[in-house]
Amino acid sequence: MTETAITDPAAHAVSLFRTWEAALEVKDLEQVLAVYRDDASIESPIIRRLLGQDQGVCHGKAGVQVFYEAIFAETGSLHLDVKPTPYTDGTRLLWQYERAIPGGQMDMAEVWDLEGGLVLRHRVYWGWAGMSRT
Repeated sequence: MTETAITDPAAHAVSLFRTWEAALEVKDLEQVLAVYRDDASIESPIIRRLLGQDQGVCHGKAGVQVFYEAIFAETGSLHLDVKPTPYTDGTRLLWQYERAIPGGQMDMAEVWDLEGGLVLRHRVYWGWAGMSRT
């Protein structure tokens, strides 16, 4: 995907999300990365454990790629049961879902900041149940 003039930013944001969501489910790294800007970042509590980093942030598309390669290698299904449709004003997109974990479930929320029609900043937030697993 490339930066283009966008006539309906909110509809574009949801379309971008659906593209990413479908690619995530089948672990299509190229399509997942296509929604991110070259200068994007991703923040997640799992980065410290998964990549052995001091910080929970990966910078640049290359860093985002390393994150997804590790996630794809470690996880089974990446289906996100996002209901309702993500919330967006066209510049920020937010969604929440529950993820099954041993002994229960973990509440999660994710946020994208968009610039030029692509993801500039992606943040992942976990409910308390997930914090003991980082």
